[in-house]
Amino acid sequence: MLMEMIQAPSQAGQPIDRRARIWNATGGTYQISTRVTPNSQDDDVSVCADRPEAGLPCTNSSTESTYSLASRSKHPAGVAVAMCDGSVRFVADTIDLPTWKAASSINQGERESLP
Repeated sequence: MLMEMIQAPSQAGQPIDRRARIWNATGGTYQISTRVTPNSQDDDVSVCADRPEAGLPCTNSSTESTYSLASRSKHPAGVAVAMCDGSVRFVADTIDLPTWKAASSINQGERESLP
């Protein structure tokens, strides 16, 4: 239901960084996803500034249909997530990608569960 994200401050002369600023989507989703594991070094794709040194790698895109944002945190080794059943879990960065993806889907028949 919810995944932790880092709010990246915008810098002068750079695009406004939209990561973690979305509280509700009035025109669609903002692709907060399980495409990559938590705190992945893979790029987010969004309206953002590339800051790999801050743990915020990004490919800037003006095409909303390509946006994909990873769950990121400043916790060592993982992120906090809230599940639809009301539980809150800490998920390790080392989670298996198929398990991470299965935890975000509904009624796909997966048998994986978060550790």
